[in-house]
Amino acid sequence: MSTFFQDLNKRVHSIRSRLCVGIDPHPYLIEFVDKNTIQEKLIHWSLELANQTAEHAACFKVNIAFFEGYGLEGLNALSSIIPKLKELAPVILDAKRGDISSTAAAYARACYDHWNVRSVTINPYLGMESFTPFLQEEQAGLFLLCHTSNPSAGDLQRRVGQDTLPLYAWVAQQAANNDQLGLVVGATQTDTLTTVRTYAPESWLLCPGVGSQGGSLEDTIHHGWGTKGNILISVSRAIAQADNPKQKAKELQESIQACHSPMTVKQQELAHLLIRSQCVLFGSFTLKSGITSPIYIDLRKITGHPKTYKATIDAYVEYSKGLSIEAIAGLPLAGLPIASGLALQLRVPLCYPRPPKKHGTKNTIEGGVPKGTKVFLIDDLATRGSSAIEVLPTVRNSYTTHDLLVLIDRESGAKERLMEHDITLHSIFSLRTLLSFWKQEALISQEQYDTVMVFLSNGVA
Repeated sequence: MSTFFQDLNKRVHSIRSRLCVGIDPHPYLIEFVDKNTIQEKLIHWSLELANQTAEHAACFKVNIAFFEGYGLEGLNALSSIIPKLKELAPVILDAKRGDISSTAAAYARACYDHWNVRSVTINPYLGMESFTPFLQEEQAGLFLLCHTSNPSAGDLQRRVGQDTLPLYAWVAQQAANNDQLGLVVGATQTDTLTTVRTYAPESWLLCPGVGSQGGSLEDTIHHGWGTKGNILISVSRAIAQADNPKQKAKELQESIQACHSPMTVKQQELAHLLIRSQCVLFGSFTLKSGITSPIYIDLRKITGHPKTYKATIDAYVEYSKGLSIEAIAGLPLAGLPIASGLALQLRVPLCYPRPPKKHGTKNTIEGGVPKGTKVFLIDDLATRGSSAIEVLPTVRNSYTTHDLLVLIDRESGAKERLMEHDITLHSIFSLRTLLSFWKQEALISQEQYDTVMVFLSNGVA
């Protein structure tokens, strides 16, 4: 059985979101819900918010205090809400539990056995015994309060302990040494985030405090990203109070993605090469769909630039380490040079669909890969996913396939359309990520960046 953090990691990368949506039913938020009882109001409000935002939420964080505040009706509502939330995304119970060992064990039983969650926020400032009982559940993922966003947090959390470390840094060390532990670090003090990442570079961070509490999203992402990008931005009221919570969640998801370029050094070099090789052009271009676009991406050019071609294949190879690839199906035409190079590097069989021949064997697929093999589709980029969708009947006539890997996702609906055909889209870059990086590196102008971002926001790319 997978652990909470494994499931969270899968969710984050599958929907490309690091947004944690808070379910905090303040009295003024549920006051006018058209239901008869408090319990019904809580259930309706919470699930309505969750259903509207689930598409953009890496996870949900449920603050138990807002339910406890309504007594038994609130707790009964929570019992109904949590199972429904878990059907949508991973759930963190924001309970901030922390007590001596026997009491902590009772709290752990309540969280795991009654509330049936696998992730809880923990107050570790009573010492290790306050959270050790929670670690007995092997699949659990805990978030220790490290340095919170409230103004008086430093009164205790910045106190220097016996080893001259601030207490919050000691907490960060505990998480760094245990893959079941993450950290709650407020977004209001970037120096704290930097220190935490010094001691816990890979741990999952849950960061509240962006927006109304004064935390900067860009600074939080920059200082809290770490070596693996294991960071969640927790937002509650800004979404719940929005006129359109779904749109607000979408905007936050996209803003988080755009704040940091989650690229390795090699990926950054490839991003530079794509511009220098003129694989990416800015201007006015008529696309196959008839739409006029301010950006044109022509990855067919990479084979004419050996350094760019090699860097592209290297990027596919590196990304493929997290995938299970038994064989490759290259999509014509632009995907074939990439698929060929990748197959050679991975030492796996390669096939490719083609128009049916009118002579000889009249094959619709070349390569001799045995029928029934599971193949991974490879292409250069994805716009609407049409190229892959067109060849699916041919490929699936001989093979099993559920995945497509591309260099660039133009974020124009391919992911959603492919999901309708049981195909998961994997991309090394999103177009927004590349645009943000190119702007930061002064490879494109602010005007070019703004023009394409507006174009993407209009849903036509």
